[in-house]
Amino acid sequence: MGSSLSPVVTNLFMTYFEQSALQNATFKPKLWLRYVDGIFVIWSHGEVHLMDFLDYLNSKHNRIRFTIELEENNKLPFLDVLVTKSQNRLRHAVYRKPTHTNRYLNARSHHHPTQIQGVANTIEKPLLRQTTTHPQPPPTSENRKTTYLPYIKGTMDRIGRILRKHDILTTYTPHITIGASLRNPKDKVKLENQGVYSISCGACQAKYVGQTNRKMSARLNEHKLSIKNKQMTSALFQHHINTGHKINFDSCKQIANINHFKTRTWKSLLKKDTTHNATNNAEHRNNNSTHNPEEAGPTPPNPERRYNLRPRRGLNTVNNI
Repeated sequence: MGSSLSPVVTNLFMTYFEQSALQNATFKPKLWLRYVDGIFVIWSHGEVHLMDFLDYLNSKHNRIRFTIELEENNKLPFLDVLVTKSQNRLRHAVYRKPTHTNRYLNARSHHHPTQIQGVANTIEKPLLRQTTTHPQPPPTSENRKTTYLPYIKGTMDRIGRILRKHDILTTYTPHITIGASLRNPKDKVKLENQGVYSISCGACQAKYVGQTNRKMSARLNEHKLSIKNKQMTSALFQHHINTGHKINFDSCKQIANINHFKTRTWKSLLKKDTTHNATNNAEHRNNNSTHNPEEAGPTPPNPERRYNLRPRRGLNTVNNI
């Protein structure tokens, strides 16, 4: 529910809401039990008045809407409990959804015994909640260290026993999964990462190499706007004016996907030194609509002079021809 405070605030509001609604209702339910946003109601005034009561609840607040589920064959699921009406008495059992297949982890599967036991505990807990309460196990130490190991039968068991002697909790993970063996069916979206990118000229071999800590597609749109708005601080627009060439924005491609700023900067500097870079200059500091310091560079050089600045800390390589 988002913030850890959300359930508390929700419960406080719903307590106030239901007290006000039930107090002013013409027909009141015989039983009203609520757990967070699930409500179990016993109604004895007929289905017509029940629908009127539902409309009354939905009219109390413009952002609170209730839905209703009626019993079928004297059975009604509530949370993970199936409530059954028999001879004016209510009985309960574990509720299983219609889509439940009763398929669980095979006991002979290559998993650690604790993982197989965890499946049995998952099935057993709903049954235990319907009986008498059981004493809770003592809480473990919060400072206990945890290690994660790929499970290999016969090897990791011994390592786990050794670590347990040193009060280190061992969590076993599958060594090989089906998901890791299959290809991702989703198509990769281009230029949706941060990193180093290049844009080629449509008429010559010149390339612009840049880096950004945002989506490359967003930075590409800024380059397009700089051409449209004729911004002289843009290296791409200067190349367009000086040569008359059209910038091929469709040629924009990702060189490297790098999150770390310094690594990304050095990668872009090295790439500029190895390409025929006729369009790069330090446009980022003077033409950055977001004023992002990670995309900023030094002051633009004099275009009438030749420059070949070697990579140094905080500098962009500029190759003007």
